Amino acid sequence: MTTLIRQLNFAGQDTPLRAGRHSGNSLVSTVLMASPEQHSEPLPIILVVYDHLVNEEMLHAICRQLAEAGYLAFAPALFAGQQTETPDAGTLTDNQIFSALDFVANQAVGHGGDLRRLGLTGFGQGGRIGWLYAAHNPQLRAAVVWNAPLRPAISLQQPLTPLDAAGKLTAPVLGLYGAQDTAITHEEIALMRQALKAAGQPGELIICPETASAWPVPAAGQSNGLQQQMLAWFQRYLSPADPAPRGP
Repeated sequence: MTTLIRQLNFAGQDTPLRAGRHSGNSLVSTVLMASPEQHSEPLPIILVVYDHLVNEEMLHAICRQLAEAGYLAFAPALFAGQQTETPDAGTLTDNQIFSALDFVANQAVGHGGDLRRLGLTGFGQGGRIGWLYAAHNPQLRAAVVWNAPLRPAISLQQPLTPLDAAGKLTAPVLGLYGAQDTAITHEEIALMRQALKAAGQPGELIICPETASAWPVPAAGQSNGLQQQMLAWFQRYLSPADPAPRGP
């Protein structure tokens, strides 16, 4: 399938897209969009939330892959210019990020998106946001997160962890992790699985045994199968035009 990748310019609009940069706050006015070249019916929307570890080449590959599978991918530069391993004074608050993602999702409707079939995929700190956004926006129908911290340090800007949100999810979340990732412990994985089970919430965590980090764009010549896991999750939850009933 032929895909199109372009930048959408929100400059001049009433937008909450603000990124806290080390040089001060500045407006994020562009969002990367990827779509099939031709489509007539509204398509499912995938919000792509990424941090500084995802470079431009990887971002384009991720968005193109989603578009080839029949989705509209929208990737706002929420963490532009930030080092996001730990919270600091220049970091966006969670509520600012939620408002920004709500804004992008609504803007996507004007570009051929179906808000009834809203998904999210997030990487690193963007994956942390994915867990929390699944407890924030009841319109979200599915999320896939990659290497998302489960019990990171908290701050005034980031007061909650994904473990805190486990009992409040309103959308099924697939968490993809590398078994050799030293930043996310097996104990944290076990705690999240227990929390999801105890709350009766939809969610699943998959560990890739041979990698330090789970990424949808593996090294050249390698395949970890995680791309297919992501697409299968979205296929399962975003395909029907009429949303299926959710679990508790």
